[in-house]
Amino acid sequence: YKCAIGNGGDDNPRIYVRYESDVTDPTGEKGLNVDWEVVARQWDTKDLAEATVLLTQPPSALTEDRRRIIELMFERMKVGSLAVVNQPLLALFANGKTTGAVVDVGHYSTHASVINNGVILRETVTRTSVGGATVSALYSALLDATPIPSVDDRATIDRIENIKRVLSYVKRMADLDTTPLDTSETYELPDGATITVDEVFKSTPTEVVFSPATALGKAASTDVIGIHLALQQALAKVDPANPLPESSPILLVGGGSLLRGLSERFEDEVQKFAKQCPVEAPQDRRFSTWIGGSILSTINPTMFVSSDCYKEYGVAVVETMMTS
Repeated sequence: YKCAIGNGGDDNPRIYVRYESDVTDPTGEKGLNVDWEVVARQWDTKDLAEATVLLTQPPSALTEDRRRIIELMFERMKVGSLAVVNQPLLALFANGKTTGAVVDVGHYSTHASVINNGVILRETVTRTSVGGATVSALYSALLDATPIPSVDDRATIDRIENIKRVLSYVKRMADLDTTPLDTSETYELPDGATITVDEVFKSTPTEVVFSPATALGKAASTDVIGIHLALQQALAKVDPANPLPESSPILLVGGGSLLRGLSERFEDEVQKFAKQCPVEAPQDRRFSTWIGGSILSTINPTMFVSSDCYKEYGVAVVETMMTS
């Protein structure tokens, strides 16, 4: 898990902080217990004293974790002011909109949520444990079955990321029932090892994003659904008495959405249940949440809560003030 850090007003993050282990993910994306002491030690390397800080969280993050982050920032990091904002709201804002649906394909999970006039409709938030790491795990298993030299964990990650970026693709709906071409090629990995790949190798693992039950078999949990179905469920939870405007956009964002062909397949799937809603997949969607935060932090200073306010009212009140 990595955290992007930069200055308000910048177009892209300046640095990344890699957390020591999966259980130190402070966003709650994996739904695991967080080792807050490990998180704190890694944040200790950044001088945030008296700084104005904006943090982002997925919409499914627990209130308890949100409060722990607020405490950490004010008590240990001594920030001057703080805002904690939900990621889909920032992604939508980065694309010049305040109303629509957002599907954020992350590393460990995907969140679908609906936003109306800048307010997340919390009852619509839908999470599925499918993301970039799910695809990586399937490619890792395929590599384990090939006769190539084993390497350390970092080099293995580099191999998989290279395969995902260069070779892998997601099939369009029209191609799902076609028989793959019986062709194969030799491909050289970044470390010089070579593997033989075919169309099945390139496209089968990526299908997990839309059909996890098929791709994972018995390993698939019953509550793990495709990213398009997460969106369908989110839209179905919108109160009929307060519907979204006709033709509200659907925004596809997140680093996990960058697989070749994924946005086109996603649009194919959405056409089946939300034909009236345009699907948008911006080129810079990997950083959509960060860009939204960068912009918002420079134009809306009133969103930040000061350390004096925290000292006077405490974490429970401050957390409520930051809820968006």
